[in-house]
Amino acid sequence: MRSIKNLHRLIALVTIVCALWSIRAVAQYWTPEALPGLTLELEDSITMPVLGKLEGAKTANESSIARVNGIREETGGSHRLFLPVVSGPIIIYDKKTEAFTTYLDFNGHGDNRGLFRKFYTLSGYGNGLNGFNLDPDYATNGKFYTTHMEDPSIEAPGGPQNTMFPSLQVSGYTTT
Repeated sequence: MRSIKNLHRLIALVTIVCALWSIRAVAQYWTPEALPGLTLELEDSITMPVLGKLEGAKTANESSIARVNGIREETGGSHRLFLPVVSGPIIIYDKKTEAFTTYLDFNGHGDNRGLFRKFYTLSGYGNGLNGFNLDPDYATNGKFYTTHMEDPSIEAPGGPQNTMFPSLQVSGYTTT
C-alpha cells in the first residue's frame, strides 16, 4: 500500500515538473513580439436552441441544453453549418436565414425515434454522437462520416432504422 502511494507521488511530481518545463519552453516562443500583428477576436455568433430536458433528467447528458461537439461548414461554399450534438441530433444552421433544422437524429434509444436503437448517452464523457465529418465531395455524393457510442447489451438491431428520415438512404451504411 505504501509503495503505491509513493508511486502516485512520484508520478505527480514528474507530471508537475514536465508541465512547468513545458510552460517555460512555450512562453519564450509565444510572446506578442514573436507574432507581430496577430490579433484574436472572440464573439458570440450562434445561440443554440434548447435540446436537453430542463426538468426530469436522469443524467447529466439528458439535461445538457445543447452540447455541440463540432462545427462543420458544408463543402462547396454553402452558407450552412452542421452542428453535431452529443445527445444525437445533427443540427443545420443556415447563416443566411439564421434558422436551425434537424438534419438527422441518431438517438433511437428507448422512446426516441432516431436512427440507432442502441445509441447510448447515459453516462457522459465519450458517449453519444462523438464525431461528424462531411465527405470532401459531399455536395455531389451526400456522404458523411460519424462516430457514436452504442450499448451492446440493448436488444435491438445494430443498423440504422429509418422511421424518422424517409429520404435518407441507409443502404450504403457500413460500420468500421
